[in-house]
This record gives sequence, structure tokens and C-alpha cells, in this order.
Amino acid sequence: MRKLLIAASCLLLLAGCSKKKKDNEPAETPKPTASAAPVVVVTPPADSDPSATASSSPTPFAYSTMTPEPTAAPTPTPTPTASADPVYTAGTIGWVEVKVDGLNVRDKAGTDGNVKGQTQNGSKLYVYAKPVQNGGYTWYKIDKDSEQWIADKDGTWLKYTSYPEAVSADTITGDPVKTDGTVGWVLVKVDQLNIRDKSGTDGKVVGQAKNGGKYYVYGEPVSAGGYTWYKISGTDNAWIADSGEWLTYTKFE
Repeated sequence: MRKLLIAASCLLLLAGCSKKKKDNEPAETPKPTASAAPVVVVTPPADSDPSATASSSPTPFAYSTMTPEPTAAPTPTPTPTASADPVYTAGTIGWVEVKVDGLNVRDKAGTDGNVKGQTQNGSKLYVYAKPVQNGGYTWYKIDKDSEQWIADKDGTWLKYTSYPEAVSADTITGDPVKTDGTVGWVLVKVDQLNIRDKSGTDGKVVGQAKNGGKYYVYGEPVSAGGYTWYKISGTDNAWIADSGEWLTYTKFE
């Protein structure tokens, strides 16, 4: 009996020591559990295509390109073309036709004059003074109110045409009076009606009749080229034409 009690006591003692040991042991540190990567849900804008796949590279900004306002194409300067021969104008003595390109216009009749411009081949220009010989060239004044001169070298750069000397047209200053040789008189109704050296448009221009001018008529009118021609000088060949609207003709009784 006594042995049984001793054995039971030993078992209780061992059991208590074992429990005390477990109570004193440190708690095991739990290992960190890897958390799952967060899932980011991108909500596309309402106006974007939901089926589009996101790109890893950024989309470049689309710059708006300004269309320049159309510029009118420059109008080329037309090359002067030769017109009809210049008609006689008060103050002119003739005209020149330019036969070369880039002929200098100078401010006096000499190569030491300042260059003011150039003329082009084919230009036709009035001449306002008698030609001047200087430095081996013939110089022509081509402007009425300023010093503008061009040169010719032995007829190779210019062709000069002089007008005939002014004719003596018989102008009426008072009331027309019949005189020997006159058959009537004309009243000019237009500006700058050409006076020619014969009854035809192929006659040379030798002057101009102004609006309101009155001239005696010598000899009977002549029809030529669709016009009626009147001789207005008793001493020179001076004729003016009427189309039916340019003159009023009055015949003496």
C-alpha cells in the first residue's frame, strides 16, 4: 500500500514539472504570410473605347496644324509690247523705239549722268528736245518735265522717228469769213484730233486740233478709208478727218 502511494506521488510531481515547463516556453513567432498584390481596376473615361488595350508608351499629343491663309500669287510684270506709233503731241519732236534690253536712263545727256532707270526692248517713247551728241553717243530726252535721257550708238540701240515741222493750219479766231480759196469751215468737237499730211490714215501726223478749234476748209471734202477729210491749210498739206461725230462742217454759200 505504501508503495502505491509513493508511486502516485511521483507521477503527480512529474506531471506538474512538465506543465510548468510548457508555460515558460516563448510563443513561436508566426511567419509573415505574403499578401497578394493589390489589383487596380482602371475605369476608362466614358468617351474612350473600352476595348482598347492600354499601351505601355504614352500617346503623343496631337498638335493642331494651322493652315496658312492662301497668298495671292504675284502678278508678273508684263513686258511692254510695242503699240501703235506714238501720235504727235504738243511739245514733242518725234519718238524712239528701243531695240535692246536694259538701256540706261540717265539724268543728263552723258555717261557721267546718274542712272535713274532702264528701258526695255520694244518700248516706244516720245522725244522732247533735239538730239544731243556727247561722248560718241546720240542722246534723246524722253520726259517733258524732268531730265531723262537715253543714248543711241550708231542706230543699233534706238530707232528715231522725227515729226515733220509743224504745219500752218488756218485757225479761225473770230467769226468765219469767206476768203479766196476757202469753201467753208469746220468746228472740232473732240480732243486731240490728228492733223495729217494727206487725206488718209497712212498720212504722217503733223499736228493735232483741239476741241473747240475752228479751221477754214480749202477745196472740196475727200472721202477715204471710211472718213471724210478736210484740207485746213491754204499753203501746207494739213488734213483732218471726220467720222460723222468729230467735226461740224459749214459750207459757205
